[in-house]
Amino acid sequence: MTRYLAFVATQATLKTTPAFDAVGVNGNTAGRTETNLFGPPTQEYLNYTEYGWNHNDVAGDGSGLDDTGLTWKQYTAKQSTTVDDQVHLINPMDFVGTRADTAPNWYVRHGTRDRDTAFTVSVNLDRALAADKQVTNLDYRLAWNQPHAGNYDVPEAMAWIAAAVRKAGAPPAPRRRG
Repeated sequence: MTRYLAFVATQATLKTTPAFDAVGVNGNTAGRTETNLFGPPTQEYLNYTEYGWNHNDVAGDGSGLDDTGLTWKQYTAKQSTTVDDQVHLINPMDFVGTRADTAPNWYVRHGTRDRDTAFTVSVNLDRALAADKQVTNLDYRLAWNQPHAGNYDVPEAMAWIAAAVRKAGAPPAPRRRG
């Protein structure tokens, strides 16, 4: 394992520093960040972490203290801000193991050669899901020697989905309103 991890460390890095949320977001696609996933519909790119926001010094990108005159805390305190809600809503760890409804079926794969996301992210998700009493079907594995691809074993994934759907049975009839 030590030799394998040393091999993984020699693979090309895919994210710039800081990963995911670049400090300049004006069409910054070279950094392979996810800044186009957050913010209002009127803005294509927006910082979504406190660090990225407060360190953004790219004039004219509409994000950060330099363009808005607001720190991250001031910006997210505004009632009209959506980015903090968006970040919260896409993070399953904010909901798993709480009073929120957790999906009963989870199929999670993480490539052992993934240079985008640390193993600990998926391991923590797996452990949280395993502890959630609402989760009845959890299939978590590290996909050996796979990079950040997503298509680890599509036939296996489709077979798992088919089995989960068969076990769930027909959905309940919709309730009539009115």
